[in-house]
Order: sequence, then structure tokens, then C-alpha cells
Amino acid sequence: HSQGIISLSHVENNMGFSRKFDYKKIKRRCDANKNSNDCYGQFFKDKKFAYGEGFQVIEEIYFNHKEAVSYLKVPKAFCESFTDYNLHPILVDGLFQTAMVAAYQRTNNTDMYLPFSIGELNYIKPLTEECYAYAVIINEHQDENTHIIKFNLYIADLQGGILLVILNYSIQCTKRDVKLNLVDLGMFLR
Repeated sequence: HSQGIISLSHVENNMGFSRKFDYKKIKRRCDANKNSNDCYGQFFKDKKFAYGEGFQVIEEIYFNHKEAVSYLKVPKAFCESFTDYNLHPILVDGLFQTAMVAAYQRTNNTDMYLPFSIGELNYIKPLTEECYAYAVIINEHQDENTHIIKFNLYIADLQGGILLVILNYSIQCTKRDVKLNLVDLGMFLR
């Protein structure tokens, strides 16, 4: 189920957020990092996520308990069709994966977190085959039944120019003991 409002406007005149981010400055604030093999071979696997090869876009990630910045690269198999998309699903998923790393760093929770909602999406420019993803935790709600973590998310080109902003992106903890395999769910992109 989804609902939303689409409006066309000249976003750059009134974005409410910076047009650039300094990924080097963010990396210096982070106290941990992982390469692609550590991310997908261990970290996500331990959290019961089995990403197919085509969804493994994080080349490196730096993170702390409230933010994460990653370098994303589209796998070679998808470079030829990359221009068919303005918002390539592989890179958007890489942005969501970046948020997951920050969430797990904050909670030390072994339960699974899944996407729950997006408050606002601001598409500024087409995504690039290599880019940076940045996730910053802005709010957290926890009671005996629910744990929701809310983020602001950004994708930027290699010079730090903002291409996409997702505000109030939420993930929710699920207590179910399930293994999410994107290939089995038919979500693997060919």
C-alpha cells in the first residue's frame, strides 16, 4: 500500500537542505568502516539479508552510531542499461542499505529491520554510476512492541553535489525469525 502527492517544482530554489555534502568530513566523524566483502559476506548475512550479486553496490562504508556514508558503484552487468532509469533501483537500494548499517550500529539489535515509510523524496538530478550515499538518523521511537528509526538520506555525485534527497525515511524492527532473500522474492534485477 502506498499513497503520495507528486508536485513538479524547481527544487533547487527552495530545497531546505544543502546542495553539497563533504563526504571526507563525514568519514572523519565515523569510527568504523567495512569494505564490500565485509558488508555482504558477513554484516548483512549476519542480519539475515542475502543480497544477490547485482544488489551488492556498496564498495566501502564508514559509519558511527548516528550516520553512515558509503561509496556506491553500479555492477558492470547493469552499466549498459543504467541510463534507462532516472532513479536506478540498485543505487536507491544501496542508499537504504547504507541506512541499515547506521541503524544496526546504533541498536546492537539482532532483529531484522525493514523499510517502513518515506516522508518525502526530492529528485534533483539523474544518479551517476558511481556516487556517495549518506544516511543520518534524525529520530528514534521505541516501546515494548515497536522500534522505528527515522533517517534523512542523500545520494551525491563524486564531487558531493546532491542528486537525490529522501526525508523522513523510516525502518521498523520485526521480531519474526525470517530470512530475506531478494533473489527468492523475484527482486533480483537481470
